[in-house]
Amino acid sequence: MYGIRFEINNAYDNFLEKILNKINILEYNWQILHDDVFDENNQYKFNKEYYKGNEFSELIKGNKYYIISLKLAAYKKTCYKEINNYEGFEKSEARLFIKIIDNIFVDVYAKEKSLLDIIINNLKSNMISNIEYISQSNLQKYFDND
Repeated sequence: MYGIRFEINNAYDNFLEKILNKINILEYNWQILHDDVFDENNQYKFNKEYYKGNEFSELIKGNKYYIISLKLAAYKKTCYKEINNYEGFEKSEARLFIKIIDNIFVDVYAKEKSLLDIIINNLKSNMISNIEYISQSNLQKYFDND
């Protein structure tokens, strides 16, 4: 298993908080690789490329926002790198990568299975059950297709 794919509603919500619930956001540094994410005032949600865990947590918790597209990576260290495909993710120091496209399609890749397990439990507790596992056989179909 390399990751998971699922769909979210095309709506204002706090999806990142729901996806990342029970993951210690504070222990990571967050890189926004691409974003079209708007708050309820139609302002860009993320106004810089790098966030410390506490800054990122404040942005995503309790607030609703609308995600058109997003590429987001979490690092334990600040060894940021541009990630464009699964191979780039594997070679990077990123521990977690989230890609949201077309408002509803979400891919999550993690270097530790335990992170994916937490996210899958979060999804199930938020009534998201359309989870597809991404493996070697369908990896290219999802990760390299923007």
